[in-house]
Amino acid sequence: MSFTRAKIRIEAKGIQVEKSGFDQFRPVLVRGKLPLLLATSRNSDLHLLSLRMALPTDIVTVPAGEVWFNAPCLSEQVTALKISNPGQKLLGYRVMSKVENRYVILPSQGSLQPKKDLTINIICHPFPFRSESPPVDTLIIEWVDAFEGETEFNEDWFVMGGIVRKKIISCTLANMNNTNVIKSFVLTNCLLMKAASNKYTIDT
Repeated sequence: MSFTRAKIRIEAKGIQVEKSGFDQFRPVLVRGKLPLLLATSRNSDLHLLSLRMALPTDIVTVPAGEVWFNAPCLSEQVTALKISNPGQKLLGYRVMSKVENRYVILPSQGSLQPKKDLTINIICHPFPFRSESPPVDTLIIEWVDAFEGETEFNEDWFVMGGIVRKKIISCTLANMNNTNVIKSFVLTNCLLMKAASNKYTIDT
């Protein structure tokens, strides 16, 4: 007894495929078409890779690297931090604290428009202060370029997007009787009040 295989030739996207009755596939090159497809696919992949490997622009913060709270912290305290995006691309940002349950950041994440800024509130809850404890806590600001064509904040920007940059902001628990601390505190709040009066974007 002899068997014959029915063969069907299919052409799709420049590739011919022979399909036998036993569902075996053997690609057959259509001369001149496959290299063009591979080159197009490669260029697209390289373009996406270059976008993901691009370094996001620097952000600017006021204060530059430190915020202050009065110590001991016997009642809830609030201070402000302004974040600016001087670049041409939409950024996604998020702010985290290394000390659990002590600080609340509002808003803690979101999108930052090109050439715009926003002011976030940092709330410090009361906590038992120990003289032997380090007088400085840490906030971490992370930011990344948004996906092309997207305008609403998406957490996937940090997972599947490009390079994530970080900046450390120190939360100093200071004795407000210290003259230098008072001067820095007053200067920072004057700058933030000036920013608000100039109609900068402020999110709460």
